[in-house]
Amino acid sequence: MKIAIIDFYRADSAPEQRVIDILETWVEDKFLIVRNSVENDRILALSKKENVEVLCIPRVVNYGKYADLISFITNTRKIVKTVNSMNPDLIIISNPRLFYLSLFLKSKKMILMFRDYWRRKNPLSYIEYIMARYFVKRVDMIISVTNSLREKIIDELKIPSEKVFLLPNSCDTDKFNRRSAKESLKEELSILDKKIIIYVGALDYLRRLDRFVDAFSRLEENYAFLVVGEGYEKESLEKQSSDYVLNDRIIFLGKLPHEKVIELLKISDVAINSFIKTKESEVSFPVKTAEYLSAGLPIISDNVGEVANVIEENEIGLVIYSAEPKEIAEKIEYLLKNDEIRTKMSQNAIEYANKNLDIRKNLEKLRTKLSSLFQE
Repeated sequence: MKIAIIDFYRADSAPEQRVIDILETWVEDKFLIVRNSVENDRILALSKKENVEVLCIPRVVNYGKYADLISFITNTRKIVKTVNSMNPDLIIISNPRLFYLSLFLKSKKMILMFRDYWRRKNPLSYIEYIMARYFVKRVDMIISVTNSLREKIIDELKIPSEKVFLLPNSCDTDKFNRRSAKESLKEELSILDKKIIIYVGALDYLRRLDRFVDAFSRLEENYAFLVVGEGYEKESLEKQSSDYVLNDRIIFLGKLPHEKVIELLKISDVAINSFIKTKESEVSFPVKTAEYLSAGLPIISDNVGEVANVIEENEIGLVIYSAEPKEIAEKIEYLLKNDEIRTKMSQNAIEYANKNLDIRKNLEKLRTKLSSLFQE
C-alpha cells in the first residue's frame, strides 16, 4: 500500500510518535511523510529506508501560534502536487486543523487524526471550527485517542459513529519491562537508597508542578523526585526547590532522549500526572501515561478526564481531589510506604497496558479496520 502521512506537529510530539510507530510497524508499505521539520533523529533514520521518503516544509516563525497553519497554506501547491503525484492509496492527516486539504488531495481513502479537541479561544479558531464541521465529513475515517474525545467528535461535528475509530495513545510495552532496569542509574543520580517519584513532561502553568514541590517538602528524606522535561516554569520550580532546601532530593534532568526516559521509568516507584482542568485535558490520555503504566508505575493524578477514570476503575494509582499540597503529600507517602498495595497496583498497571496500550496490537486493529474500509 502507498501511504502519504501529513504530520505538522512539533518534534517529539505524540502525533509524531504515532507516525514513527506506523513506519516501524507497517514495514511492507511505501510512505511519503510531509512534515514541517526533521529534527527527530528517529525520523531521519527512518527516512533513509527505501520505502520512506520525507518532504520537509520549513515552519514559518513569524505568525505565533498559527505558524504551522500559515506555513502549510503558503506551501499548499507544492504539498498537493507532491502528494498527488504519488497517487497514494491512503492519506493520513495527523493535524485536524489541516482539514481543508481534503479539498485538494486525492487518494482512495483519507483519514484525519484527532489528539485533542478544538481550541475555540478567538474568532479565527471559531471560524476554523465552523468550517471543520463541514469539511471533516469528506474524510473516510476519523481517529480519536480517547472515548470521551470520540463522543465529542460524534456529537459536535455530527460524524456517524462508525466513521470514528478509537486508537489510544500507545507505546511499545516490551521496552518498559522492569526486569531490565539499570540500577546503576540510581548510583549516578546519588539516589541509591531512595524511593523514586518521577514526572515526565512540560514544565508550564498547565501542570502546576509547584504543588508537588511543596508536597515533597513535607515528605521524608528517603524519597527522591525526578523531573524530566523543559518549560518556562523550570527556573521558578528550581528556585522553589532551592528555597525548601530540596536540591539533593528533587532532581531536574531537563529534556532527555527517549531511551534514557525509559530507563528512568524502570527504576522509579511512582509516577505523576499533573495538569489543570481544561477542555483539552478532559479528553486527553497522554503517551507518557501509557509509558508509566507499561513500566508498572502506580500513578498519582489530578482528577481530570480519562486518565483519572482509568486509574480509579483499574486500581492503578490514586486521584487527587484538591490542589492542596497536603493531600498530594499524603497520597505519595501512602503509596511509597505500602509496598503490598504499590505492588498490586503495579501489576494492574502492566496488565492494563498490555491489554489496551500495546502499539503493535492497536495498529493491527487499525489495519483490520482499514481492510474493511477498502472493501466498501
